[in-house]
Parts: sequence; C-alpha cells; structure tokens
Amino acid sequence: MVKREISKFIIAIIIFVILILIVTGGLVFKSNYAKRGVQAECITNDDCIKKQITCCPCSAGGKETCIAKTNNTYLDKIKTCPDSKELICLQVYNCGSQQCICNKGRCEG
Repeated sequence: MVKREISKFIIAIIIFVILILIVTGGLVFKSNYAKRGVQAECITNDDCIKKQITCCPCSAGGKETCIAKTNNTYLDKIKTCPDSKELICLQVYNCGSQQCICNKGRCEG
C-alpha cells in the first residue's frame, strides 16, 4: 500500500516537472522569436499589394513587388526619384501578372 502511494507521488512529481518544462520552454521560444524582430506583415491576402519599387514603372523597365499595405519603405524611395523630364527609363515591359498572397506572415507574389 505504501509503495503504491509512493509511486503515485513520484508520477505526480514527474508530470508536474514535465508541465513546468513545457511552459518555460514555450516562454523561452516565444521570447527568442520576439528578439529576432520577426513580425508578421500580413494576415490575409488582402493585406498585400503590388507596389512600384523603382523610379521607373514596370511598364518602362522598372520593378514591382508585393508588400504590405502598411509598408511605406518604397514610397519614401520613390519620392527621391528625379523629375519625369530628367528620368530615362528603358521601354521594356517588365510587369508580372503576379497576384500578391500572404504566406506565413510575409507578402509574396
């Protein structure tokens, strides 16, 4: 009878230790993930759009990519482009018929 109670007690301690390890392991993983600065830029495909990322549009040799609607990085870059009268773009059609999708928190196309 005493051995049965001791074995139940040991099993309870083992289960408790396993639960503690699972909880602390999850917290450490979550902390490391946040430290890397990983942040989802999208949740659904509607969060992603195609944007011009060069001074020339894709219809004149420029490039476009899929980015989050909230991403203004390329908008600032395009503001620094020269005036259209001074800009020389290759007349090469470079537009893709890509559709932007959200894949694991990243906009892709």
